[in-house]
Amino acid sequence: MVECNPPEDPIKCSSANVNCTITNTYGAFADRSVCRAAEVAYPTTEEELISVVATATKNRRKIKVATRSSHSVPKLVCPDGDDGLIISTKFLNRTVKIDNSSMRMSVESGVLLRELIHDAAEAGLALPYAPYWWGLTMGGLIGTGAHGSTVWGIGSAVHDYIVELRIVTPAGPDEGYAKVRTLANGDPDLDAARVSLGVLGVISQITLKLQPLFKRSISYETKSDLDLGDQVASFGNQHEFADLTWYPSQREVVYRNDDRVSSNTSRNGLYDFTGFRSTPSLVLSGIRTVEEIQESTGDANGKCNDAKLNIFTLKTIAYGLTNNGILFTGYPVVGYHNRLQSSGSCLDSHKDAHLTACPWDPRVNGLFIHQNAFSISLSKVKSFIQDVQKLVELEPKALCSVELYNGILMRYVKASSAYLGKEEDAVDFDITYYRSKDPMTPRLYEDILEEVEQMGLFKYGGLPHWGKNRNVAFDGVIKKYRNAGEFLKVKETYDPLGLFSSDWTDKVLGLRDGDPVTILKEGCALEGLCVCSQDIHCAPTSHMLYLQSNNTMFRLLLLLKFASIWISVVNSSPPEDPIKCSFQHQDCTITNSYGAFPDRSVCRAAEVAYPTTEGEIISVVATATMNKTKMKVATRFSHSIPKLVCPDGEDGLLISTKFLNRVLEIDSLSMTMRVESGVTLRQLIHEAAEAGMALPHSPYWWGLTIGGLIGTGAHGSTLWGQGSSVHDYVIQLQIITPAGPEEGYAKVRTLANGDPDLNAARVSLGVLGVISQVTLKLQPLFKRSITHSVKNDLDLGDQATSFGYQHEFADLTWYPSQRKVVYRIDDRVSTNVSGNGLNNFSGFQSTLSLVLAILRTTEENQERKGDADDKCINGKLTTSTLKISAYGLTNDGFAFTGYPVVGYQNRLQASGSCLDSYKDAHITACPWDPRVKGLFFHQTAFSISLSKVKNFIQDVQKLVELEPKGMCGVEQYNGIVMRYVKTSNAYLGKQEDAVDFDFTYFRSKDPMNPRLYEDILEEVEQIGLFKYGGLPHWGKNRNVAFEGMSNKYKNAREFLKVKETYDPLGLFSSEWTDKVLGLRDGGVNIVGKGCALEGLCVCSEDIHCAPSKGYFCRPGKIYKYARVCTHLTS
Repeated sequence: MVECNPPEDPIKCSSANVNCTITNTYGAFADRSVCRAAEVAYPTTEEELISVVATATKNRRKIKVATRSSHSVPKLVCPDGDDGLIISTKFLNRTVKIDNSSMRMSVESGVLLRELIHDAAEAGLALPYAPYWWGLTMGGLIGTGAHGSTVWGIGSAVHDYIVELRIVTPAGPDEGYAKVRTLANGDPDLDAARVSLGVLGVISQITLKLQPLFKRSISYETKSDLDLGDQVASFGNQHEFADLTWYPSQREVVYRNDDRVSSNTSRNGLYDFTGFRSTPSLVLSGIRTVEEIQESTGDANGKCNDAKLNIFTLKTIAYGLTNNGILFTGYPVVGYHNRLQSSGSCLDSHKDAHLTACPWDPRVNGLFIHQNAFSISLSKVKSFIQDVQKLVELEPKALCSVELYNGILMRYVKASSAYLGKEEDAVDFDITYYRSKDPMTPRLYEDILEEVEQMGLFKYGGLPHWGKNRNVAFDGVIKKYRNAGEFLKVKETYDPLGLFSSDWTDKVLGLRDGDPVTILKEGCALEGLCVCSQDIHCAPTSHMLYLQSNNTMFRLLLLLKFASIWISVVNSSPPEDPIKCSFQHQDCTITNSYGAFPDRSVCRAAEVAYPTTEGEIISVVATATMNKTKMKVATRFSHSIPKLVCPDGEDGLLISTKFLNRVLEIDSLSMTMRVESGVTLRQLIHEAAEAGMALPHSPYWWGLTIGGLIGTGAHGSTLWGQGSSVHDYVIQLQIITPAGPEEGYAKVRTLANGDPDLNAARVSLGVLGVISQVTLKLQPLFKRSITHSVKNDLDLGDQATSFGYQHEFADLTWYPSQRKVVYRIDDRVSTNVSGNGLNNFSGFQSTLSLVLAILRTTEENQERKGDADDKCINGKLTTSTLKISAYGLTNDGFAFTGYPVVGYQNRLQASGSCLDSYKDAHITACPWDPRVKGLFFHQTAFSISLSKVKNFIQDVQKLVELEPKGMCGVEQYNGIVMRYVKTSNAYLGKQEDAVDFDFTYFRSKDPMNPRLYEDILEEVEQIGLFKYGGLPHWGKNRNVAFEGMSNKYKNAREFLKVKETYDPLGLFSSEWTDKVLGLRDGGVNIVGKGCALEGLCVCSEDIHCAPSKGYFCRPGKIYKYARVCTHLTS
């Protein structure tokens, strides 16, 4: 979950609360003027508010009311001149009373819509209709007539649910210069105060009539807009919460079928609209830059293509709807009203130095927009729609720019008794589009956008939304309200001196004879300050260059508009099958999840088999054995980096466990679970938890299969109990091995605890046969408590050896160049401890493909230019972002509110949400997905005995002292992860209690390109593997890590004896595994030009590096037996 910067106070003062300016949440009013005030007051009670108003009235001082975030586009908050007073309702933010019997709720006017929705729901009540953005205050939204969508009941405007309000107005000296007026249903003045534009006084309290909390069912349906004019008038009567989103250039409409359902209807849906989520500032800047380029080059085709992609993305992720608060699994989405009626998660955030923001936040280079919003009577809607369609027929690309901002939102509104409320049942058309930073620069299809605006407002008499729109919308608007005279009478009574009025509101209300709200000047029509009457009101000197852009990189950036890099519920393209065949299951290639083995070779096989049962495995192995065909076992995603899955030559057979994915038995009494080997870790964790059990330790990535992870010795982190390796919790397994003709060429071997062969099969590298079933010993489901603590790495050598004994699930993340370590304090706690925490590690979340491309391109440029400083800056940025987002931990599955994070083991032990996804044409992906331009890296991982860990750490620290920037590249990939592992009985398992060091770093697409600080990374690798005898992780690493491996395992001979018994012909072996196991001379290294750059060898000659690029083979800086590729400047 991304944590983002909350919007700042729109009021800025140079000294305390004196000499102030105010703006809106978008950073610019319609005329771009700066609004000033002499002072701002922040009353916290009604009594303080009365005092503030009284003092200002006595001094005949102009007053304006401001809300917490100031969301109104027009200048409603601007007092005249520089001497006025602003009264902020920021701290008038309390719920005063909730009365369940009368279903009434009283709140102060500064309470946010979100707070009202939440507190009402806690009491079992609901505000039936509301705006879709919950960041509005109650005073602000009723003051501007904000609404939801319905023509049912008394309508969708919140002000029509007010039964009482209290307003503080000016008064004479006999009443102390201020008075509180209480207006209740039946008082005609209430109809003036329901929508007051802030010109009557300061609303202090509001009482609303609510309803019992209910459930809704939502489905989106896309149709042609051919009959939209006919449909729109009736659709609102068919569904209570109906709305429509219209894409005119695409000739499509999305109908929202949305109605109440019984509270007994299952599901707990959530609405988190994509456009209201946190977005990385870098993404926002990219989006804005692209649109500026499209505008400056007149790239209408680019805008239309991007709009289609944008809309496709929104539809794919259901506009932010999820069925359970985490994933969208299909329509209908059913949930309680408080979870569906409004959203705005970019407000729920911590300060993060503007790494992320709401998309329109003016503190970053984000979206900068115009918003036109007007309601047209239902009797005229069809004609307006047909007029817009005629424009689109004339200019098919003209409204693509509107579709970039999710088209035209059409909401239903009902006639209101409020004097400045809606006059008739109507449809509100809400249109958002690009606004130039330069007010003299016209937009693409400027004329079409202006004509749509003028048709709606003038031809069809549309009523503008009081809180949106450009100046032209308000010209002569007061004449459209039949009760305007009544409103002005109340205004005169409440504020006869006009202290709460301004030049702008007086013009809007028609109180300045012949003085319109429009502003005539050069270029005024471009900003909606006027309707042009002369060429000078446009841009007669502007000559835009209309070109077509084919820059796909720029175009795809627009997909980022409504999504983010770390967002927790983005749907991503699931990884594809690593096996590809040219004809059905024949003539195949296989790769790994990253798209490249260490030597970048292509592994081939004549055929692949996908058995679905143990019986089918037996048949496949028997046939291959009879024909003496080489075999290799492949998993669903093939996550191993080394060439464990490659059969020799091109005539081999691949046996995939993709469909061996069933849980076979769960025994709660014996606390055991039996699964097929193709079951993923995630499946196992989930099914175990459903039965009240847990696998105590596991890898952190849940996309591994059980067969794959035990075959490579994958582990979590602990020194407690039996340790962190999953294979040490295996109590029985079944493996199909080759056999002689007398046994039908294949046999099933069942290995249980006490059978010494089980210690060979626990970590088998796939060379013994095909594991079909695995039985694991589990534990009762428990809770954990996690806290991350950041410290200096000065004493890391001492701390690392003891920290693992202090906390059961301890690990460390080390940032050597920053001289920092993150200690994970992680222990079991009682299941009575409250908390439902969730681990959704940021690095395993779905990421927009374009973000990945930006990250990769940035790093390639840093490498090409040798920009170590920038790498270090980005490393700090990465680590800062991860720390702020708690590495993906949340306290309740939605937000991180602070440490400790407490939750059940199944929700904390592993993650990998980028696998939970629909196909979305690669708009998003796991960060390393080779189908997109994403991360491409080396992974070095080895375990060093606890007795040697301190010395290894100190050696790395010495290297950092010599080259302070040398490890920044590792920090861009979240530093060095240090996990604890324990001695194992497995013959190829861990030999001693140890710390596993796992670090990831840039890999060039060109194998002959050295990295920045190539020598430092190679020396660290060689120090760990050779100086301190580190054991490499079997599923990671480059070739050099596996050189001489068999000599490091005291029971290697025992393993080879079992291998010879199970597979005497070596059918499950390959040249690569034979070399690793010491069965062939020559070693696993591949010596040749540039081999050291890829970790295929340790250099012994300059040619093994890149001498033509200044990299030569030299001794290490502190480990003199190391041979590394060093960059020499002379």
